Amino acid sequence: MLEDRILVERAREGDGTAFRALVEWYMKKVYAVALDMSGNHHDAEDISQDVFMKAFGSLPAFRGRASMSTWLYRMTVNACIDRSRKKAWKAMKPKGALTDEDLHQHIQSLSTLSHPENEMEKALLQQHIRRALDSLPERERAVFGEILGSELD
Repeated sequence: MLEDRILVERAREGDGTAFRALVEWYMKKVYAVALDMSGNHHDAEDISQDVFMKAFGSLPAFRGRASMSTWLYRMTVNACIDRSRKKAWKAMKPKGALTDEDLHQHIQSLSTLSHPENEMEKALLQQHIRRALDSLPERERAVFGEILGSELD
């Protein structure tokens, strides 16, 4: 769009009003994509803000091969994917400050006792670990499988 190119060029030259006009023009579209992908209004607002901050910083690198809407769409999708990965990673981390050694010792202590409650706790812990391993890509799953080895049997 000719108007986009003019606004982009002016924004590159430091015209804040031109960049503000681009933001106002594309804000609803960026927000809609972010909301659709995140499913959360708060995250969509944060993602939208992040996208426009990144766009502002990356404007000198924008060559105009794609339209501004395509460029912003791609940035929005990437921001949503990054946010999703961060959330998934945080969800996988234990809430407490458990180290690998703590986990190993806990599993070992459960296996030395044969009390029914301990057997149940051990089975639940193994099930949780298996689910976490199943959610990993094959390469990482193989590494953790080798580390934990027979402790999951």
